[in-house]
Amino acid sequence: MDQFAPYLEPHTSGLRVVVPTRDRLSGRLCVVGGASGIVGSGICRQLLMEGAKVVALLRKPDQREGLLKECQGAPVDNLHPFVVEDVSHEDQCAAFVREVVQQHGDIDHAVSCFGAWWQGGVLTEQSYEEFSRVLANFAGSHFVFAKNVLPAMRKAPSSSMLFVTGGVGKRVLSADSGLATVGGAALYGIVRAAQAQYASGPPRINELRIYALVTRHGEMPRSQSSIVEGLRAHSNRKVGNVAAEALATAVDDELLEVTSERLDGVMLMVGD
Repeated sequence: MDQFAPYLEPHTSGLRVVVPTRDRLSGRLCVVGGASGIVGSGICRQLLMEGAKVVALLRKPDQREGLLKECQGAPVDNLHPFVVEDVSHEDQCAAFVREVVQQHGDIDHAVSCFGAWWQGGVLTEQSYEEFSRVLANFAGSHFVFAKNVLPAMRKAPSSSMLFVTGGVGKRVLSADSGLATVGGAALYGIVRAAQAQYASGPPRINELRIYALVTRHGEMPRSQSSIVEGLRAHSNRKVGNVAAEALATAVDDELLEVTSERLDGVMLMVGD
């Protein structure tokens, strides 16, 4: 059991084993924001393995090579990297969405996966400027991405947007990382607001909340922080499988809580 366990919702006790299949997303256009990150790149690969056409949002041109490496073994002919320097700038994000729709048509699925972390000191020692900056870092890119992508999504019952969040919004992991919890909770609020707006659907709005330590496939954790000490690491491809499962099969707005125990039940196929 990990350090978030006491804060999980009661329904997480019934763990579902995720057995990956293939081609459930064949022909569908998926846009992944934050595609170069540990979780985002794992999601990109597994969406490709499911037959999707994936537009991968990157911050820098030199991130293409790393993403291609992460997607080894997947049909990368269906991978379309797209560089946007700062997705939190509304004009840049709006131009990105317009170009995606012009080139590929309406968006079937979107994944908002912009990670952030902060450990800069206790609450009462922070300035208002730092408070505002942390909120923007944790929630700003998700807000601007959702604001521009949601109206461009296909008006079909199968369309969906998946927000990837972290358990830090429910628990302060250390006194000097308190603002990270404030930022994480703000992101939860964005998800709830989007669900309220699209309550009559489509698209459906799902949240994938991660309470586990995730690394790139085959790598060991790099952080020496006491926060991750003793935690078992899980492949980002397992998280990718859970995300693909949500996009392919969820029929209602769902909160999917991803614990270490749940990832133990995720099976990788030969080739993964």
